[in-house]
Order: sequence, then structure tokens, then C-alpha cells
Amino acid sequence: MKSPARRFTLIMLAVSVLFVGLPVLLNYLVDPYDRFGNNTMGVFIMAERELKPSEVVRFPHNALMIGNSRIASIPAVKVNGFKFFNASFAAATPEEIYYFLERYAHKQELVVLGIDMGAKDPAAPQGDIFKPGDFASVREHLVNLQTTEYSLKTVFSHWGGHPSRYLPDGSLAAPEWGNAGKLDDPTAGKRYLDNMKTHTVQNVVPAPRSLSFYRKIADTLRARNIPVVVVMPPIHEAVFRHVGEMNLHDLYEAWVAEVTSIFPNVVNLTDSPYGSATNFYLRDPLHYKPETGVQFMNEVVVPYAQKVLAERRPR
Repeated sequence: MKSPARRFTLIMLAVSVLFVGLPVLLNYLVDPYDRFGNNTMGVFIMAERELKPSEVVRFPHNALMIGNSRIASIPAVKVNGFKFFNASFAAATPEEIYYFLERYAHKQELVVLGIDMGAKDPAAPQGDIFKPGDFASVREHLVNLQTTEYSLKTVFSHWGGHPSRYLPDGSLAAPEWGNAGKLDDPTAGKRYLDNMKTHTVQNVVPAPRSLSFYRKIADTLRARNIPVVVVMPPIHEAVFRHVGEMNLHDLYEAWVAEVTSIFPNVVNLTDSPYGSATNFYLRDPLHYKPETGVQFMNEVVVPYAQKVLAERRPR
């Protein structure tokens, strides 16, 4: 007959397994971040950096588009000419883009790389965030109260018929800034524009600048024989006009020349009709509307890329 102390120990052990093991199993099977590639219900939280490494392997594609949230806003399915996977994520740095491409760009026919005005190496590099997690990081992720909360949120959102935040091709299902941007608030719009002007002026500095990760991207894709076309997306016309008013055009042109020395195939739409104020959200003038992104991709970037590929083919 078991002693009371031993029986109590076994009961406590069983309770511990129940309260720890079940959440771990739930977190692994539901996989709310799609970190392990097990998620089948949809992702209902901001998890671009966890999700896209899994989905880029799952989704059949022959081309990548990658950049920050401005490229992320472009629905890949509406872009002609190639079957794109949108590998972009919010506030992406050149370092993060490099490590993503280093791991996941291998047999694609094309990479379209978005580079914003003044983009440069991060002030504090963080290393390869896409490397496979070790045992400690996986354990920390699975034995985590917030992960369990998100697992339950995923289950209930799926059962409730709510759409996933992301499409299988990596695109955002519905950019959140869209609804906010439709609200007529000129005061907020002016405040955001003023902030953008300040930020842009601070980033337009003389070339050569710190662009080491763009050089690594160019070298990596060249070694793998994958053509890359850089698109410098349009910025709000008022912001670009401010660059001129601050007498920074020469510095801007020097930066463009530096980027072009790294990537010979560049489509510069920074100062283009696509930068018209009507193509941007009123309350979020950083982001052009998704239809604007689709338009310049189909009208300019994809035809240019097709020409680049045609010139590479043996005659």
C-alpha cells in the first residue's frame, strides 16, 4: 500500500504534467505564430517574422517580393507575370532581409527588393533571427503563458469564422491601417506628414553610407544566379517636396547612386506620379494604398523585371 506522502507526490506530479503538458501540447499543435509550420487555423496576431519562414516553404512560388510594411501592403495574388510570395514584414531592416534571403532564396526566378529612401544598416545588428531555434528557445516559446493565450485566441477566432491576418502567399489579408486611413482627420494627417518629413530629412545623408547588408544581398543572389530588381517605392509627394525645400536633393541623388552601384537593376519611383497624395491614406501617409502598389508593380516593376530576365536568356 502506498504511503500518503508518496501518493501526494504522485498526485502533484500528475497535476504538474496536466497543467504544463497540456498547454505545451496545445501551443505546439495550434502553433499560433506558425513558427513550427503546424498552424492550420490561421494566424490572428502580428507574427510576420515567425510565420513567413514557414509559409515561404509551403507556398508554391517562383518569385519573392520583400521589404518593409510598404511592400507588405501589396497583395501578391494581384501582381502579374510571376507567382509571388510576399516575404515582407513591418519595419524590416536590411539585415533581416539579408538573413531571410540567405535562408530562403534559392531557386526563385526573381527577387523584387523594396528599398526606401535613406535605408541603411541597423544601428545595432541583431544577427540571424531566422536561424532554427535551439532547445532552450523552443521550450521558452512553448512553456509560455502568452503563447497559450494566443493559442486559445487562434482556436476561438477560427471557430468564430474570423479571417486570418495573412494569406497563404504571405500577403496581409487586410492592412489594418486601411480602415483608419479612410477617416477624415486632416489634423492627424498633417501631424503624421510632419513627422515623416523630419524622419526623412534625418535619413538623407551623404553617400557612401553603411549599406553592407545590401552588398551581402547582392553577392548572395548573384552567387545563386537569382536576378534581383530593386524598387524604390513612391513616397508622399509632400515629403519628397520637403526634401527639395531643405536643399537635400544632392544628398538624395548620391544615396541613389550608391544603391545603384550595388544593384544595377533599379526602378526608382520615389518621385513619381504614384506619390500623389490621393494614393496614400490620409491618416497614414507613410503607406500607399494596396491598389497603388499593385498598379506600379504591374505597370512598371514587373515589365522591367521581365526585360531583365529576357536579356539574361541565351540567344
